[in-house]
Formats: sequence, structure tokens, C-alpha cells
Amino acid sequence: MRAPRRSAGVAGSVLAVALVIAAGQSSGPPAPGRATSWIAGKPGPIVVRDAADLTRAAGSARIEAGYLFDADGGPTTSSRVTGRYDFGAQVGGFTSTPAGGYAIVTHSAVFVMDPGGQRWMRAGFSAAEQDPSQALDLLRAASGGTREVGTDRLHDTEVHLFAVTVDPRRLAAVAGPVAQGSVVESVTRAGDPVPVNLYVDEQGRVRRLQVWVRVVDSARGPGLVTVTVDLFDFGIDVPVRVPAPDAVGPVQR
Repeated sequence: MRAPRRSAGVAGSVLAVALVIAAGQSSGPPAPGRATSWIAGKPGPIVVRDAADLTRAAGSARIEAGYLFDADGGPTTSSRVTGRYDFGAQVGGFTSTPAGGYAIVTHSAVFVMDPGGQRWMRAGFSAAEQDPSQALDLLRAASGGTREVGTDRLHDTEVHLFAVTVDPRRLAAVAGPVAQGSVVESVTRAGDPVPVNLYVDEQGRVRRLQVWVRVVDSARGPGLVTVTVDLFDFGIDVPVRVPAPDAVGPVQR
């Protein structure tokens, strides 16, 4: 189910976030035949407050992220990355389309193999090659008014939808260094509070993060960016390591 778009108050700026959280205890004994629910009985602000930390506490996840730019009066372009990410080591491996190729992504760098397959190259971030896990930082800047909207199913898992608002100024203060061109950077540049949709499952892990935010692209002008980040298969093995310094060539942009 596609999250509903809601006005952010500035040139139609819209943001929706879908997330799911994992771990913790239920407020009472589980019903027969059902898993313990962490989310049961908890108010929305508590669910949102703990979402990012509980997701990272899961250790790792498979991540699929889609990026779409809809230029005002112009063409729509899209890209997608799929892979695995280790939250503790802050490293993952991702394949991108339509560009193709494999990249090792950390919280601050992207490494791609040179065309000859002999050497890794450190690359600048792009909309398709940023660290997808950084989108979790949006929840650190949630303001008041959080409420539960309903339920849905993602990757065969029941999830709860919460309507949230992200404060761009607060995000800029708490997020620390962010990747250029990332969704976090785009939201910090928004003028007004940004509406968010947050999906959480019974165990509390992030399942999807959807963001609609207005930006001005240096090459294509103003438009709407849609970012969708799905997280699943928590605890999956991530056999990815940052390349050794002597295996990395000059920075490529």
C-alpha cells in the first residue's frame, strides 16, 4: 500500500516514512500461538523514539532502496539499490540499477571496483549510492502529534502505520555529518516541518521508510524526490569488509 501524500506547507513538500522496530518485551503474556508483541500498548511517541535504536540493535538486515526524481514539467528518473547492511560495523554491499555494478557502502564512503576489476576506487556519494541506513536518523527529529493510523502487511509481516512529523531544524542539530545528496540532507534543507509515515511491526524493527521531499536539483531544477527504503531478513550474515588502504585507488567522482 502506497503511503498517502500530505502537504508539508512549502511548495507541496511531502515526506512519508515507513519503519518497523524489533526487540523488547510485551506489556503482558503473549496470546497462545502468537509471538510476544513489543509494540502493544505503547504510545506513538515511544514507538517513534525507539525505532532507530531497536532497528540497529537487530544487527543487520537486507535492504532495498528506490530513488525517484520527478522534475517539475520534466522527465522522471529512477534508480534502485539492493544489498545487505551491518549496523554495528556500519558497512554493507549493494548492487545498483540501472547503472549496474557493485559497491561497498559505509556511513561516510562508497567504494566501487575499477573497470578492470583490479582495484577499488573511493567514490563520492550520489542519490543511488548513499548509506541507506542513514534514513533512520529522521526519527531522531520527530516532533509532537504522532498518532497511529492503521495497519498493513510488508514482506509477509503485519506492520503498524504511524503518522509523524520531522522538524528540519532539529534534524540538522542531532544528525551530525550527513552524506551530500542524501534524504537526510534534503530534509534538513526543508523550510517547514515534514510529515512522515512510520510503519512498525510487532517486534519493533524498521520495515520500510518512505520519504517524499521537494528539492532543487542543480542539473534538473525543482522537483519531488521519492525515497523508499525496505528492511527485512534481520540478523542476516553480511560478508562485506571495507577495502584495505593499499587496495584503494584515487577518489573518483
